[in-house]
Amino acid sequence: MSVTTPVANPVLTAQEWGDLQAAARMVFVHDAVVDYAVRIVAATRRPAEANLPELAPYIAFGVSPRATLGLVAASRALAMMRRRTYVLPRDVFDVAPDVLRHRLVLSYEAMAADVTADHVVARVLSTVWAPQIAPTQSDAAATQEAGRTVNA
Repeated sequence: MSVTTPVANPVLTAQEWGDLQAAARMVFVHDAVVDYAVRIVAATRRPAEANLPELAPYIAFGVSPRATLGLVAASRALAMMRRRTYVLPRDVFDVAPDVLRHRLVLSYEAMAADVTADHVVARVLSTVWAPQIAPTQSDAAATQEAGRTVNA
């Protein structure tokens, strides 16, 4: 009560924010990387089919299919922050805990066993196979193809 109220200073203008969002949408995502994101999401919905039967009692509701969109969008932004014009499976792996943890609904059995959403996501990520992607991007290809030279 005895201090002045802090004032937030804008870091970006609305135009700059929109430009960053548009740039992130231009980051290339190979089909194999999208498939990886889909398989991660599917593993939370049907853990037994993903060779994770021990997780089935702990998951009341897996993440929705829309979580795949969140994984891809966050992976694009992370790739851009890492100064790439293409997404690698590592980007999906790195953003998955933050994208999935709040979307996962655990069962009462999980709560009783002290199993957390972070534990479930870590177990899924340790089991779901990531594709091998080799970046073969040259500077000319980067400007012309926006990363479309990524090989699977």
